[in-house]
Amino acid sequence: RKTTNFISDKFSVILSWQNLKESRHKQKINDLGVSVRKENVLILDGILDVKKTIKKFQLNYGVSYRYQNVESSAEIRDDNNQSFFNTTRYPDGGSNVVDGSIYTQVNWKPLKSTTIFLGERYNINSLYSKFDNNEIYNLPFSEITISNKAFVSSVLINQKISKGMSTNIAYYLGFRNPNIDDVGKIFSKDDYSVVIPNNKLKPEKTSNFECSFIIDNENIKFEAQYYRINIKDAIKRENSSLNGQDSIVYDGELMQIQMNQNIESAKIDGVSLGAEMQFSNSTKIEFGLNYLNGETNLKRPLAHIPPLSSHLNLSYNYNKNNLILSYSYNGWKRVEDYDDNGVDNIEEATVEGNPSWQTLDLNYINKLTKDIEMRISVENIFDVHYKTFGSGISAKGRNFILSLVTKERF
Repeated sequence: RKTTNFISDKFSVILSWQNLKESRHKQKINDLGVSVRKENVLILDGILDVKKTIKKFQLNYGVSYRYQNVESSAEIRDDNNQSFFNTTRYPDGGSNVVDGSIYTQVNWKPLKSTTIFLGERYNINSLYSKFDNNEIYNLPFSEITISNKAFVSSVLINQKISKGMSTNIAYYLGFRNPNIDDVGKIFSKDDYSVVIPNNKLKPEKTSNFECSFIIDNENIKFEAQYYRINIKDAIKRENSSLNGQDSIVYDGELMQIQMNQNIESAKIDGVSLGAEMQFSNSTKIEFGLNYLNGETNLKRPLAHIPPLSSHLNLSYNYNKNNLILSYSYNGWKRVEDYDDNGVDNIEEATVEGNPSWQTLDLNYINKLTKDIEMRISVENIFDVHYKTFGSGISAKGRNFILSLVTKERF
């Protein structure tokens, strides 16, 4: 809403509500019952955002609030639909997380070709989880209470070199509070190790540096970016123990205990390239490439670091027809680049890691009317068999799609 007064030129209010339900059903060979674990997640969000211009300064400030509640239940269900006790995935007494922040950003244009962005955010986070039944695992605590406060600062300088050409240099601080998954979850995905709660996790703190070079004119758009993320108190899953034992029985199996724990530090380096070239009114090429490298302070690989990926799209438009040929490539994820504790699902890879793969897709779009499109697609034309990094399921093979898409106008 536009309002011109002392405190604002424009403001917006966003309120949202989500109720998510999720279930996991598991039955091993020769088991007499099905393990059923259910989660119900309630999420409430509220944001007030205000914009104000004062001479050469553009001010953006506001407040945000988020509340999350997780209820977890479980049972063993036999063939007669009788229910028996089962351990829950998350604390059975419930969990809630509250996040609140106050933020401001100032855009200042000291020179015609220079823009400086200064930002500050104050965050408050609290997490509470309760274990009603602690007899199975005999954890040394029945509740988890975490409360954190932090300032986050940022600065970005945009410098125009010439018409359609500019650079960005940015430095900013950040942090990530431990969530319910980090501190309270009990689960196993491989029947060899089980992750149990840790009530002493601290937030991850980061210092980030980015620089980019941008070309944006009528026929060519190009951006090259390099970034470095230094993480203090990084959260990493490691082998651990409970009450002097390195293993416990979970889902009927004796498994190695693991916990999410804070390590001293870690770093991530990344490079991304993106380009869009318009050769004529009808022909366009798009290209993108991303590469990441992450390691701990002990020079060991970080989890969740995907391999090199790239894509290339060639599109041709004629009247109301659009033909798009798409090429995708994913590089090798070598076995020595997987994390040490199985987070990256190394058991789903080959002995050498996750092989590289490439696919070719063809899409045809015809605009039948102003509001209706017909789309014909052939995905993975050469029927390549592959798995995406970290997945236990083979990706789709050759796939034919015929669809009609309409847009309703109000």
